[in-house]
Amino acid sequence: MSRLKKYLLFAFISTWAIACIGSYAKIYGKLGGSSTFHSCLALCMLMPTIGALFLKADIRKMGWNPGFRKNWKYIVFAWLSPTVFQIIGAFFYFLVFPDDFAPAEAFQRCLTSDGYKEFQQDGSPYVSFIAGEIFASLTYIDIFSPIFAALGEEIGWRGFMLPAFMQR
Repeated sequence: MSRLKKYLLFAFISTWAIACIGSYAKIYGKLGGSSTFHSCLALCMLMPTIGALFLKADIRKMGWNPGFRKNWKYIVFAWLSPTVFQIIGAFFYFLVFPDDFAPAEAFQRCLTSDGYKEFQQDGSPYVSFIAGEIFASLTYIDIFSPIFAALGEEIGWRGFMLPAFMQR
């Protein structure tokens, strides 16, 4: 059996098996339910790379190089733009619908009553809370897990399978 066939069998069978486990958890509320489903989806995205690694593919020759020194401006833009666009969108929304702007009520709804009391006792202004949330959205570490999952597909499909197909 060729390497490509072995790779495709491994990638599809393992992905389907994991997806079935995750779907069962989501539908029947077993094994942790929704969180298991999402973890299984992330694992499914890694299966193409795991398949390439099992077949001892040389990942260094796959040509993926983000070129951080040359492309740093684009990388920073891609990292910061979602938060910037959310702020711009909120600004225009509340410009058109100013009656919907009720930061105190929204703040109370977002926090539990105990959390809100603790925040008030601290004496911090509401603006510092918003600034902290914006900072957290920019530096939140979980932005890296989707990147690794997406790389799992790209390394496997585009880095290993596509060149194998192109040779045929």
